[in-house]
Parts: sequence; C-alpha cells; structure tokens
Amino acid sequence: MTRYYLLISLVYLMYMGLRAQQYGPATEQFSAAATWLTPPKNVAAPNQWLEWTTTLTLTEVPDRLPLRIATDSKYWLYLNDSLIVFEGQLRRGPTPTATYFDTLDIAPYVAKGQNSVYLLQWFWGKEGFNHKNSGAAGLLFDLEGHPLTAADWTVNRHPAYGETSNPKPNYRLPESNVHFDARPETSVDRNPQTPVAAGPPGTAPWGELWPRPFPQWRDGGLVPYERLEEEETDSSLIVRAYLPLNITITPYFDITAPAEGQLVDLRTDNYRGGGSPNVRGEYITRAGRQSYEQLAFMNGHYMVYTFPKGTEVHQLAYRETRYPANYTGSFTCNDSSLNVLWDKSLTTLNVNIRDAIQDSPDRERAQWWGDVVIVMEELFYAADTTAFPLIRKAISNLVEWQKPDGALYSPVPAGNWDQELPTQMLASVSSMPTYFAYTNDTATLAYVYPHFRRYLDLYAILDDGLVEERRGGWTWLDWGENIDSTAVYNVWYHKALRSMQLMEQVLGKDTRAIDSRIVAHREAFNELLATPAGYRGPRKQGPIDDRPQGIAMAAGLVPEDYYSVVNSVLRGPYHASPYSEKYILEALFEMQQPEHALQRMRERYRKMIDHPNYTTLWEGWGIGAEGYGGGTYNHGWSGGPLTLLSKYVAGVAPTSPGYGSFRVAPQPGGLTQVQATVPSVRGPFTVSYRMDGDRMDFHLTVPEGTEGEVVLPPGYRIDYLNHARYHPPAARPNRIYLDSSSPRVLHLRATRTGQYRMP
Repeated sequence: MTRYYLLISLVYLMYMGLRAQQYGPATEQFSAAATWLTPPKNVAAPNQWLEWTTTLTLTEVPDRLPLRIATDSKYWLYLNDSLIVFEGQLRRGPTPTATYFDTLDIAPYVAKGQNSVYLLQWFWGKEGFNHKNSGAAGLLFDLEGHPLTAADWTVNRHPAYGETSNPKPNYRLPESNVHFDARPETSVDRNPQTPVAAGPPGTAPWGELWPRPFPQWRDGGLVPYERLEEEETDSSLIVRAYLPLNITITPYFDITAPAEGQLVDLRTDNYRGGGSPNVRGEYITRAGRQSYEQLAFMNGHYMVYTFPKGTEVHQLAYRETRYPANYTGSFTCNDSSLNVLWDKSLTTLNVNIRDAIQDSPDRERAQWWGDVVIVMEELFYAADTTAFPLIRKAISNLVEWQKPDGALYSPVPAGNWDQELPTQMLASVSSMPTYFAYTNDTATLAYVYPHFRRYLDLYAILDDGLVEERRGGWTWLDWGENIDSTAVYNVWYHKALRSMQLMEQVLGKDTRAIDSRIVAHREAFNELLATPAGYRGPRKQGPIDDRPQGIAMAAGLVPEDYYSVVNSVLRGPYHASPYSEKYILEALFEMQQPEHALQRMRERYRKMIDHPNYTTLWEGWGIGAEGYGGGTYNHGWSGGPLTLLSKYVAGVAPTSPGYGSFRVAPQPGGLTQVQATVPSVRGPFTVSYRMDGDRMDFHLTVPEGTEGEVVLPPGYRIDYLNHARYHPPAARPNRIYLDSSSPRVLHLRATRTGQYRMP
C-alpha cells in the first residue's frame, strides 16, 4: 500500500490541470459574442415567468450544434414547438457568486431554414436552503457559430402565471407555488419587447459560469397513474391519483370545465411533509375542454386533484423526472422484511438526489452534509458511475462555500442559511476515505485537502488531549435524547483526523504530524472515556449513549479487547436517530456480529418496514409528533441499511482505491439465501449464496482484470472450487485469493467445521 501511495502521489503534480477538468468555472467556453440579456425593466420580484422567443435561420444542418445556456432559476426549451429540455438549469450557487450553465447539442432538433425558439424561464427571485438568488432574471444563450444579439429576441412576462392564495411554501424553499390562469384574457396581450444586453459571461450579478456536471433529468414522459379514487362533495370533485412509489412528478390533466374562472387545486399527499407547507398549484379554468401540466415538481405517493363540481375528466397523467442515475445495484434475501428495507432505502435515495444530494425532497431540498455522507455510500452500492458527478458536485459545493475564517457549513448552496454544524462538518471531512475507496479520484482529494486542513485547524486540543467542543452556529449532534456531547465530538474529530491522514498519504505529504496527532488523541480518548460499561464523557449523566460507541468503531478508536463492551452497549437501550444508527449497525458488522446487527436493524426499522402506505424511510423513528425536526417521511440519512446489506451481508467492498483489489466476505447473520449485484468502477459484482445446515453454496462473478479475496464466514472450510475438490491452506480454510488471471465466475462449496466466537 505504501508503494501505491508513493506512485499515486506523482499525480498531485498534475493537480491544477485536473482541477480545471472537474471543478471550477468555464466562462471561457462562451463565444466572444455571447451576452446576458434581461427584460427592458429589470425583473427582481419573486416568482416571475418570462417568455423568450427568437428565430434561428440555418443554411444547412450541421452534425453538431452546441448551445451553452444559463438562467436564474429554471427554464423549459422548445425548438420548432417541440420540448427538448424539461426543467433545465441547476439551482444557483457553485460558489456564493457564481451560476451553473447547461451545454446541449441541438442539431437533432433543427431543420434547414427558419427554426422557432421558445424558452420559458421561471425566475424564483428568493433565497433558499438550496439556492442563492442572483437578484435579476437573465438569459445567456450562446449558440456556437450563430451569434444572436438582443435585437434578435423578444421577451415578455407570461400573463397567465401569478401568485396563489396563502399558504405559500415555507421559507426554506426558493420556489413559489404555481398559479396559472387559463382564461382567454390572460393569453391575448403578451406585449413582447426587445431585451437589453447586460454584459458578457462573467458579468455580475450572475458571476462566473460553472458547467453543469451531469446530464439533464431522466424524463419518463406523461404516463397514467396506477389507480384513481374519486370523491364528490357539495362543491368539488376530488380525485386521488396513486403513484407506483414516492417519486418526483409534475401533474397533468385534460378536462372539460363546467364554467370559466373556477379553481383547480393541485397538491400531493406530501404537501405538508415535514410539517411545513411545500409546493402546490392553482389553475383557473377557461370554458370548455383544456389540458395543463404544472411545471413545478412535487413528490408523494398520490396526487390530489380538486376540481370544481361538474368537471368532466378525460385524462390524468404524471411525468416523473429524476437525476439520471442507472440503478444497477440490487439485494434480495430470504427475509422479506430486509428486502423491503433495501427497496425503501433505494426509493428514499431516488427522491433525494436531483440538483443536489438532499435531506428531503419536500420541506427543504437541502444539501445537509450529515445526509450527504450516508447517501454517498448508498450511491456506490445502488448506482453505477452515473452517480459520481453528483457526489463530486456536493463535495465542490462544500469547499467552495467555505467561510473566510475557515469554517465549513451546510446546507450549501444557500442564500438564507450560514450556520456551521460542527459534527456534521467533521463527518464531511471524514467521508473522503469512503469516496476515494470507491472512485480512486486523487484529483478530488487534492482539491479538498487545503480546505479541510484549514477547517480542522479551527479545533483546539485541551490539556487532557481531547478536542474542545466547537460551538459553531448550531451544536447539533443528533436528534433524540441522552446525547454524550464530549464522546460524540471526539469520535467525529478522530474520524476526520484519519481522513486527513489518508489524504496526506495519497498526496505524498509528510504524515508524521498527523500520525502523532492521531496516536495522542486515540490514547487520550481511551484513557479518559473507556469505562467497563462503555465509552462515556466525563460530564455525561444517565445511561451510556449508544451513538459514540458505533462512531468510535468507524473512527478506528476501539481496541479489539473492548469489542465485547461496545457490543453489550449496543444491545440497548436505544437512543440514536436513524442518522447515527447507520454507524452503530456498521460497528456490529465490523465486529463480526451480523446476527446482532440484523436483529437491531429489524427492531429499529420495524415501523418503517411494515408501514403499508409509505415507500420511503423517515427522518425519525415515527411520523410527525413521533419523529424529529418536523418528521419528514422521506429522509436521505435513513437509508444506511442499503449500504450495510450490500457491503456486509452480501460482503462486497474495495480493499484498494477504485476496486483495484476487493474482498467479498459475506456475513449471513442467520439468513439462508442472499443474492446481490454491486456496481463498481470496474464493472458489476454478483453474489449469491445459500446456507443449508452446515453447508454453504456460494456463487460469485467479478469484473475482468480485478483481483482480491473471498472470505467465507469464520468456521467454514472451502471443499469445492468450480466443481473440483479443493484443499485450502490449514491456516486459512475459509479464504481463496483471486489474481487478475483467475476465473471470473466462481462456485464454492464450504462446510462449517467449528463455531466462531467473538474475541
């Protein structure tokens, strides 16, 4: 491993060039003629919908026709009356002053001669927990080889869009509700005007331009709902339109209204998910037949359409849009409750990745780093490399928003939040070994290292060798009670130190200072906090807190002779939220206690597993008043079981960066049948095994060119390899090593020869 790091450190010399490829502005990609356009009267008021139109004349159709486009905040692009981009543009804020831009190839959508261009822009004009408002509605439309000036365009406010009645979305969301008035008088007088040139790319208030790091949303098109339920009242026809899962949608209807000027209300069952009002829609009818799709996305398990009484419904449909990840991972076993839990974890992940890695898709849509750390690892087990750009964007957002004093904070990007949560920031620093293990992305480590070093320098070491508990803006440690703050701060701090140590090794730096710091802190931690009953801070009153026991294991703080103490604490009582629970369950697997891990997993997640209506996992162990922080029922950090079942029960993990080598070490934990697919940068691993009494039948397929080892559970001896008798070494009867030339498909049979006991 040392040799590997010495070799890979040479890559650091290429860092600045690599950084330019992955991170940073690319304003120079725009042509010299490109210019920002604004309406003649600058639009700064919130919730403005603008129509931009031009005509593109082509003497021939090229093979490629690149278009670079940027707005604040979202856009829908039509060419020759065909929709080619549905909700383009990322929420603003690669840095506090910069904007993202999209790059498209529009050659497939144009023809020789005149081509009509129509762009609908939604300018939010508000700050949010996930968006930094520029303060001005603008459009940058740079078509390569075909410069367009302000005189070529017209712009007008779309007259049908307006403001809904109260309540409006909660303060965390920059989006407004959508109000659309379809009556004829709102569509006649649009009063288009010539826009004004506001300056070249890089001009304030939009700032430097960063390329969108991943493709446009995966668009499922308009499809019918699973089923419809109708209810009539004295004044309304209410239709509940059920979705297959909790997903992000835009709703559509085709109706004949009984009269002009009547209200249609559009919302999901999750409109008050997390306790606060989220996004909804209002539509004002015209007379006769009409169709409409609300363009602001929502999420939930069913759509609620409230039509005026007497409405004739011809069609109801929805469009799912989502981050363009390929979900190639899978897990099933003979325990249906664990299968449900893995699937609900995936559904939760899916609704929480979009412009950013989110905590929830409803109340906040915010990139809290406590959630990012957990969702990041889930993505490595659920999706192929299509997920990597979203993870890199999250990492970049974090460090580019670092404060001048060195403090990191989240969620970012954000316009109305700037508070540091110290232990979540330590968690973000500590996540780099995980990121590196699955990607082998040295350039990103080089990019973040100076930022993380500045941040850790803010932490002071006390005379007793423990870290001082940094207050930050919000000293949030976890939801719930019985939190041992000293222990929690110190385990996260140590985990961050270990991350810095790895980064310094990879980047070829002198690690002697960080090595000494880690040894001193580990010794102080175990001397001062290790008790016969578990880790306990000196000021902690009441029961032992289970949280730091699990995180200490992840941080490498727990000596083997203390495993039994930690294992005992983790049998209860339970205090952790789903956020900390992931690390507790992982600690049990790391201590080779899969039966205990799966038992606790089932107990802790039982309500979520058994809930008949919710297909996503919750912020806390209950909903609403029984939950935490408002109690959303689709929360990113709760999906840790997806990672744990694939990584430990199926057993697949890298042992050198980017699966340069691997280990497949299944921990059945009492299960008798397991099947899994684990994606990797090298290709997929497939695992299946069956336990029958003292026999284990094991199948494995590994990617070409990889090498690693298979480690069957302790106490088993491998008897057959690919149907041939096998005689393993006496010292390692349950292991077999594969080099790059070994067969890619393995079939092992093993017999249990003894009972394994925890040391």
